Amino acid sequence: LAAAAAPPIRLSGSEEVPEPTGLARRLAGLATEAVKTHHRNTELEAFCDQWKAWARKNCREGSASVAHRRQSYLEAAESLLPLWSEQANLENAARLATARADLDALRIRKAEACRNFEESQRIGSEMRQLSAELRAEQQDLPDLYRKLVQDVLKPPQPTLDPAASLAQVPLFDAQRQPPAF
Repeated sequence: LAAAAAPPIRLSGSEEVPEPTGLARRLAGLATEAVKTHHRNTELEAFCDQWKAWARKNCREGSASVAHRRQSYLEAAESLLPLWSEQANLENAARLATARADLDALRIRKAEACRNFEESQRIGSEMRQLSAELRAEQQDLPDLYRKLVQDVLKPPQPTLDPAASLAQVPLFDAQRQPPAF
């Protein structure tokens, strides 16, 4: 099953950058191709070493033979020039893909760091606000406790018993007569 490709990241303007996973796959493909090109370069180097060894020997062959060997070396080098440029391009493309992947990863870490910083600022502001509210509430608390203690320790007010107040006040004056009906 093929993994669904993530949508590309949009940078400023209209430039699209592939996701880091796509770049990593591309980098792996370029690395495989680099191995093949490296093998061809190794074969060419072996050929060159053989030719140099032969050229250094004090051979008694004729100039025609030397010219033929020289021509075959030049033809081999000429045929491998496109491979060398291809190898250089592959290596440059691999470095470019790595740099892009690193840049994308850095941008992601930077965005995450910005979000964390903003969240930290928000939480810090909320914490300062709550601390101020707590201090204000704590300043009012001793006054409230003092009033509560005064209220609890205050001697009780005498309550008036309705029966006692009736008994103390005479209903009729001794000099006054009750009204006649």
